[in-house]
Amino acid sequence: RRFQRDNGTKNSGGLLGYYSPDHAKLRSGCAIGDLVRLSIAYSGSTFYKFVGSLNSIEPFPGKFRDRYTDCVAVDWLDEAASRKIRLEEVGINQRADQNIATMVDSMVKKPSASSLAAGQDTFPYSMDTSRDEATTIYRELVKNANSELGYVHVDGDTATGGVLTLEDRHARPKTTTSSASLNDTMISMRATRERDSVFHIVRVTTHPREVDIAASILFTLQSAPGVNSGASQIIYGRYTDPAQRGSIRIGGASMVTPASTTDYTMNSACDGTGTNLTANFTVAASYGGNSVRYSVANTGGTLGYITLLQARGIGIYDKEPTLSELQDIPSQNSYGESLLGFDMPYQSSLLVGDDAANFLLSTNKDPSTLVDEVTFIANESDAQMKAGLRTEPGDRVAITETVTGITRNFFVNGCDIEVSKEKIFTFTWKLVPAEAAAYWILGVVGYSELDTTTRLGY
Repeated sequence: RRFQRDNGTKNSGGLLGYYSPDHAKLRSGCAIGDLVRLSIAYSGSTFYKFVGSLNSIEPFPGKFRDRYTDCVAVDWLDEAASRKIRLEEVGINQRADQNIATMVDSMVKKPSASSLAAGQDTFPYSMDTSRDEATTIYRELVKNANSELGYVHVDGDTATGGVLTLEDRHARPKTTTSSASLNDTMISMRATRERDSVFHIVRVTTHPREVDIAASILFTLQSAPGVNSGASQIIYGRYTDPAQRGSIRIGGASMVTPASTTDYTMNSACDGTGTNLTANFTVAASYGGNSVRYSVANTGGTLGYITLLQARGIGIYDKEPTLSELQDIPSQNSYGESLLGFDMPYQSSLLVGDDAANFLLSTNKDPSTLVDEVTFIANESDAQMKAGLRTEPGDRVAITETVTGITRNFFVNGCDIEVSKEKIFTFTWKLVPAEAAAYWILGVVGYSELDTTTRLGY
């Protein structure tokens, strides 16, 4: 979020340079990383529309230029996009919400609050394809949401704002009533119908795992580093397929506590021909789902070389992903071939993949007008102000616009707000069709009448 602060003498402090980070008169609370929150009081309620931290500060210099400071704040998702996975264990029989909660708990900077719906699927194995050196928390949020076929976003509310939210895949089809509406009151709307948004072939990838029946060696140190007397060292190791050492990364679970002489040795010579110093060698292992962190120390009186250091555990392999493919031939004949691919990284069930492909094909095989976004000025009415302040991602809204002929329901996937100096509030909603959420929830009245309340899906 971008905003500006008055950096001249007419600001609240009456001081020039009040918002310049290098100025002697800098106001406290204006440093990188400081909390930023947008709260709007209206009709007896306070709406916290944004919570984040200050990411950049740019004061405009010069005697004759506008004296203001341009600031950019980012929400918790930026923190998630920066923070790498760190020694998270493999999730065994965990849902998406449980995996996300585990990741959030591991972080120093947490969201203001969380609202994580219980996932519809329990994944036999998850988090095993993460890579500590590369995979971010944000990427894991996406992988878990896609495997659940749900949505993850950060919402505002009237309590704290900055609420990390997971919608399970039944949340939207069970939301049948619109919480807000716009009827020819928007100032702009992007409604497009194009062939590029039509897909006639759908391929959904699922990932059944292959799992060792007994512990095997998942990492072996390939060098023999020296450790001085009384010194300690940190060593990281990455799990790889024992059959193809070092080339194919894998996950690991039920890791074995390192045993002296079996999993580690120290010698006075780097080639192992000298004196055995293992008794003076201490090893502490912190195991994650894809790598291990060793803290080693030489408690002896002479230089020692690590001649063996290995990690044993149950290997978890994502070797043979499966594809569920469905096609609509009449649609291909009318509009040409177009492929939609969707990956469910932690989904092991081919049946779920088949149902997901069926659903995605049914919602994408025919041309339809997509309303990507709609913008309105909230100050025009009490109803519009309340709609803008109360609506968050995941809410259902009704849109009617005479010129385009649009009279449909949508789900909000994103909310933007612009506040002018004159306190004009302009809201923009990023939209997806509500029809795309009308799939079959088996056995639930009101959600399982084929061609009436739902379509074939997952």
